[in-house]
Amino acid sequence: MIDSPVPSPVPGPAAAPSAHDLRFLESLPAVYVGVGALITDAAGRVLIVKPTYKPGWEIPGGAMDPDEYPRETLRRELDEEIGFPLEPGLLLSVDFALARPERPRPSIMYVYDCGSLDEAACARIRLPAQELSEHRFVTEEQFDGLLPERLARRMRAALAQRAGGGSVDLENSRAPRPA
Repeated sequence: MIDSPVPSPVPGPAAAPSAHDLRFLESLPAVYVGVGALITDAAGRVLIVKPTYKPGWEIPGGAMDPDEYPRETLRRELDEEIGFPLEPGLLLSVDFALARPERPRPSIMYVYDCGSLDEAACARIRLPAQELSEHRFVTEEQFDGLLPERLARRMRAALAQRAGGGSVDLENSRAPRPA
């Protein structure tokens, strides 16, 4: 006797949530979600970009739109910010941060490995002038003083994961404390 595959149920329209469900869902925290790329040059230096709308340096990436998945966001942001698409590779870190005065909601930040650019690809980088004023490749030692402290910690963790394989779960850009 040959087993025939069982057809999977056809999803129908989702049932509208009850008033109780809506109250519960509205009580849950809304979060900011952002994605960033670890991109290096042939020497292993990390690509950073300087926003025009705030002080300091960042890594390429940005905020997720409501109808996107994190990898989609990163593809879009890289095309916008460096002028050509890159495919996100391995997820290197997920960083959760509680709300703070400058950011009134919790945030989840993903960092993906987007590989190493050769000299020709580095020369193709084109920044959107209204959003980014410059870019550079820096060593890990140069993170301090250029990147915000939280981002510097996150990028050090991402570099360690790239070197060792796997991904890391962070809380405020640090390894979680044991309970």
